[in-house]
Amino acid sequence: MTTTRVQGVSPKRVLIVEDTQTVAILLRMQVKSWGQPLDVLHATNGSEALRVARCERPDFIISDVRMPLMDGFQLCEALRADKDLRDIPVVLLTAMKDPQAEARSRSVGATAFLYKPRCMEKLREEIGPYFAFSFAK
Repeated sequence: MTTTRVQGVSPKRVLIVEDTQTVAILLRMQVKSWGQPLDVLHATNGSEALRVARCERPDFIISDVRMPLMDGFQLCEALRADKDLRDIPVVLLTAMKDPQAEARSRSVGATAFLYKPRCMEKLREEIGPYFAFSFAK
C-alpha cells in the first residue's frame, strides 16, 4: 500500500483493481500525481478486490472491466449487494468500445464508465467531487 500524506488531513483510500501490472502502475502514478492525501490500494481481480474492500473499506474504487476470476461488472454487482460496501463509488474502465458494456455498467450500479486510454482527466473529474478535491487547472 502506498500512502501520500498531507499534514493534518486524513487520507482517503482508493482501490485500483487492474490485472495488467503496467496499467495498474500508470493508474497509481496518475492518482498520486493529483497531490491529494490518498492511500492507494491494489487488487488484481474482482475477487481479490472484494476481499480488500471488506477489510480496508476504500472510499472509492477504480476497476478494469475485463479481469480473470471476477470481472468489473461482477465486482460492482457484489459491492452493490453488500450492505456495508454498496455506497462505495465505482468507476469502471475498459478499452472495449461496446455500447452494451456501457449500458451494463449502469445496470450493475457503476458510478461511471470510462474508456482507456483517454480516461485520466475524466477519472479525476469523477473522483474529485466524492473527496471534495479542488484541482487547479
